[in-house]
Amino acid sequence: SIVIESRSRLEPKKSSAPRGSAPLSEQKEFIP
Repeated sequence: SIVIESRSRLEPKKSSAPRGSAPLSEQKEFIP
């Protein structure tokens, strides 16, 4: 979860976007 939090802080755009519309690269982090 640490990696996901770091990415969210660096890229607020993805954090604002819903989880469902997150890019595949981000989905992999949420769903390993």
